[in-house]
Amino acid sequence: MGIEKISDSNYRVRKMVKGKKYTLKFDHKPSQKEITFALAEAFEANQETSANAGTVCQYAFDYIEKSRINKRSSTTIINYQSIIRNTPSDFLTFNLFDVTQTNIQNMIDEYSKTHSPKSTRNLNGFYKAVFKEYRPSFIYNIKLPAKKKNFEYQPTTKDVQRILEYSKDSRYYLFLNLSALGLRRSEIPCLSKNDIVNNNTLIINKDYVLDENNNYYIKSSPKTDATNRAISIPQNIADMIKEHDEMLFTGNPHTVNEFLHKAQDALNIPRFRLHILRHFAAAYLMKKGFTVVQIENYMGWEHGSSTMQKVYAYNLDPEESQKDIVTAFDELSFLY
Repeated sequence: MGIEKISDSNYRVRKMVKGKKYTLKFDHKPSQKEITFALAEAFEANQETSANAGTVCQYAFDYIEKSRINKRSSTTIINYQSIIRNTPSDFLTFNLFDVTQTNIQNMIDEYSKTHSPKSTRNLNGFYKAVFKEYRPSFIYNIKLPAKKKNFEYQPTTKDVQRILEYSKDSRYYLFLNLSALGLRRSEIPCLSKNDIVNNNTLIINKDYVLDENNNYYIKSSPKTDATNRAISIPQNIADMIKEHDEMLFTGNPHTVNEFLHKAQDALNIPRFRLHILRHFAAAYLMKKGFTVVQIENYMGWEHGSSTMQKVYAYNLDPEESQKDIVTAFDELSFLY
């Protein structure tokens, strides 16, 4: 597959796929990966799919198209596209039905050199799904990099109170308050006064998410039935939401993370992501004695989810809990 220069700034690549010649034109000298992507798109446009033919890249794009038809979320589609973009080029050019376990292991080993174990596992999961869809008899077992336990600072109640006080005169105050109540980042921006009923009951039934072109839009159907919920919130927070005729927050929600880091630095609090405030909310409710089922309902988890207990319900305010433990054991003094 040669690259022909046809003018000062135009290049052409000709390639035969399944007996059909494809001519690809570029306004710059393309890389091998760009050629592979362009060829896959041309292949899809021509709707030439048949059993036992086509590259890994072509089938991967076809899997994405099926995911769109099956109404997978735009975030999922964006992640799939990112995985293909970052896959080693030589693997993408293999005929799907010629791929061996060794080919996959080599690809995984190369990818893991520049990506985290989590990203590597996500990549492997995607291609496992592709092979299951188009080559179900091919079962492979490869070695993945060991998971890393990355510790992220877990804020105390005092940390959260100080951050909220710091943000009081900013446009992020309400957003951070709702985050500390356990709402997801995607649930907050599209809230308005229309979502408050019975004075302080908040209806959560939509998300603010990215489409495949990285533009934000309001998605009217949440990810799961549990996500769609009605919760009671403090009256002062409900009153602040009522001040918004339309969306509570416009723009890129990532700016809230940036402000949060600014606040943490100013207050000498170790940095943590905005999403960790949702962890805090679950830990706070657990500390206050609410049951797992009550917390699941409030936070929007399916019943029986292990997520809260494994990830979210951390030991909030450890110094305080140590004092409580001492007091509890003091009550056993009659044993001594």
